[in-house]
Amino acid sequence: MKGMIVLWLFLGAFMWGDSNVTSKAPERTKEITIQGNHAIETSEYLDALGVKEKSWYVFWGEDTPTVSQKSIPTIADTMREFLDSKGYYDAKISVKNSPTKVEVMIDEGKPVTVSDLQVDTDFNIPPVADFKVGTRFEAAKFVRIKQEIKNLLMKAGYCNYQLDTKAYVDLDKRTVALKYLLKKGALCYFGETKIVSKPENISQKVILSRLRYKKGEVYSPEKISRTFSALNGLDAFGSGTVSPEAQEEEEGVEEEENHKAPRSVIPMEVSLSPKEKLNLFKGGFGYDTALGMRLQLYYERRNFMGEARKFTSKLHYSDKSKYGEMTLFSPALIALNGDYFDFYTELGFAHTIYDAYDENKGYLRAKLTYERDDITVALGVGMENIDIQRTAVNPAIIRGNFLLLYPFASLVYDGRDSKINPKNGYYFSSYTEYGVDYKPAASSYYKFLLEGRLIKSFGPLTLAAVAKVGVLEELSNQVPASKRFYAGGAYSNRAYGEHDVGITTSSVASSALGGKTWMNFSMEADYPLYGDLSGALFFDSTMINEASYDFKGETINAAGFGLRYLTPVGPLKVDAGANIKDVDQYGISFQIGQSF
Repeated sequence: MKGMIVLWLFLGAFMWGDSNVTSKAPERTKEITIQGNHAIETSEYLDALGVKEKSWYVFWGEDTPTVSQKSIPTIADTMREFLDSKGYYDAKISVKNSPTKVEVMIDEGKPVTVSDLQVDTDFNIPPVADFKVGTRFEAAKFVRIKQEIKNLLMKAGYCNYQLDTKAYVDLDKRTVALKYLLKKGALCYFGETKIVSKPENISQKVILSRLRYKKGEVYSPEKISRTFSALNGLDAFGSGTVSPEAQEEEEGVEEEENHKAPRSVIPMEVSLSPKEKLNLFKGGFGYDTALGMRLQLYYERRNFMGEARKFTSKLHYSDKSKYGEMTLFSPALIALNGDYFDFYTELGFAHTIYDAYDENKGYLRAKLTYERDDITVALGVGMENIDIQRTAVNPAIIRGNFLLLYPFASLVYDGRDSKINPKNGYYFSSYTEYGVDYKPAASSYYKFLLEGRLIKSFGPLTLAAVAKVGVLEELSNQVPASKRFYAGGAYSNRAYGEHDVGITTSSVASSALGGKTWMNFSMEADYPLYGDLSGALFFDSTMINEASYDFKGETINAAGFGLRYLTPVGPLKVDAGANIKDVDQYGISFQIGQSF
């Protein structure tokens, strides 16, 4: 296919319940200019006033900053606070408000500089290095550094620290002497966890299964945050808190930073309220040059029959693909010596028209999963009934019915600093599937997939590399064509549509039939452009061979560029890639979520 474009529009997602729509009248504004500044950029002054300049990529409209007329009387006070925070305590400010615009004149004057820096600590605090003798003092930076020191101490498990920070300002000399005194104290450890409140139809074991810390482990705010995310991920709670148990203050001690009695064991409390809206519907339609018109419907029931179970059903229709699927997720189905195992099951049917064959498939899969720290393990079994028809395009594709029964296992180690938009870290996953010859006509085979990711940031630049390897070995009877390896799409080779690359016969061509050995390598560089918008350059390389364990063959290489816009659920990605030996072969893909 010489080019692939996908357009997908969501009709929307809605919950059972009421909604209200309100509108506001547009605010009256005036043009604003900043003049006379030298040390501080104009954009910083505008940000302090809440004035947003037009983005570089917006080519329509006026390129003139404007300010709300209601905020004009507070401009002088806002500028005074801002310049004080930047160390310019003697700055002069004047505001001229004419009928058509507001002119702000700034005379920054001389800043307050650091004359002395005293650091007495038994814990490494690198943020202090942001201040050096002779540099300009900024109150906002002083406050930020103090908070960063606290964060470092808590991250290392020191919650009984004694921190004293002082800034002695001499306005006559325009100098400041800084003092940092720190004693880290003893390490803290997690204690017992008390469930203060919870929905009546969800048992304690379900909540305890989402704790990402254990009693006796070193105290970690990060593990508390991961616990909250895991509980929130069940979609069964309306609101909640995961926090240390409240500690009584010592009598007769005044309110100050480190006035509470030290404690080495931190009891925890969990409070959760029930979710009110438990039914979710979503629908969407779109057009794909590979699949034609597409329609999708989705239903989700949260806390299905209690115990935070989740039931989902999906329906998908297009000219070349039709499927329906139901899934049931049961958290903490099995509890064993303080460890918990979740249960997933899925039942579905799919009819797919590929370039070389048609496939009807019914399937049932079930698995148990276990998660601990950065490791997730899954064990399961699957059954598939596959019927292959219309194979005239490639006589190597076998028609007929295939009955598959296979146990499978997967292992994931996720050492990335974020699952939504990682900037550093690494990721490894493996998947193994073994087809059992439970009857003479059954297909017996061995299939495995390995994937590794490495992400490293250098300032704002993020570099990522992803390598994937797969092997299929037929043991008795042949497997259906869909069990072979194919490439194309957002997660492999972005010059092609999904499933478009089979056995690679040259740098510009591949067969319609997939292979038994697959290798894919991708590199990507992301760099922020403006706000939450980033640009990307990427390179993808794919090799698929007919023989098992044959890693020598032709590769299809693609390169391209893309845009990423960060959303709460991950980056919205748009990529345009082309085969570097045949630029007429290109693909444009849309994706939500990070591929590394």
